[in-house]
Amino acid sequence: MPSSLYSDLRMRYVIIGNGVAGATAAMTLRKRDETASITMISGESDYFFSRTALMYAYMDRMTLRDLEPFERNVWDKQAIRRVRGWVRDINAGGVTLESGESIPYDRLLLATGAQPNRPSWEGVDHASSGFVHFVSLQDLDQCERLTQPAGKAIVVGGGLIGVELVECLAHHGMDVTFLILEPWYWPVAMATESMPFMMPLLCVAARYGSAEAKRDAWTMPSAMSSPPMSKSASAGTGMRQEARARRRSARFDRMRR
Repeated sequence: MPSSLYSDLRMRYVIIGNGVAGATAAMTLRKRDETASITMISGESDYFFSRTALMYAYMDRMTLRDLEPFERNVWDKQAIRRVRGWVRDINAGGVTLESGESIPYDRLLLATGAQPNRPSWEGVDHASSGFVHFVSLQDLDQCERLTQPAGKAIVVGGGLIGVELVECLAHHGMDVTFLILEPWYWPVAMATESMPFMMPLLCVAARYGSAEAKRDAWTMPSAMSSPPMSKSASAGTGMRQEARARRRSARFDRMRR
């Protein structure tokens, strides 16, 4: 079969997004089809990176290159084409980028992930230059630009990203106010039993941002005693809850290091 005809018969896959979903899809497609044309498009970055490690780049513990799980030549070895650009339009036969380039496809995968919600609070639009999220490389760039030692910052949201951002800002010596809706931060992962241990640690660290203050938080006697277990709880249940709380606390401590 002529090579030109063989090329025309190849399946053309286009993936929009080079995050963990897009990268995994590209690698999986290559395993299943050695001859397919695979194109992965991203406007955020040239290479797939670990989004959960953004905080370590913000704290200068890792470089941006360190965030990439794969060697850069792996994409060429797998014959996966990488295209840097934002998608402007999608039609039945192709994808058009903001640059004007058109990329045809037979199968299209949207792996763009989610976007953070922008609250409709009064005044937010007027403070847009200092209002940031923390989920993308562009967010990281903006956070670094706005970071000022001894400056003030407000973090809204007590989930994992909020906890990470508080740690990063405290690391850079900023005075941080942490606003959360729930009785404590990271409620999905942190058990009630661990709160007396963790709340003083984060509050003192966020307020002062020093290693000494963080260590002092562990010695606060009034806040370190665990609440008594309910009398209705069995001994086995109590032990499991305590073990779970210790494991969660240990994981959080390893993450901070």
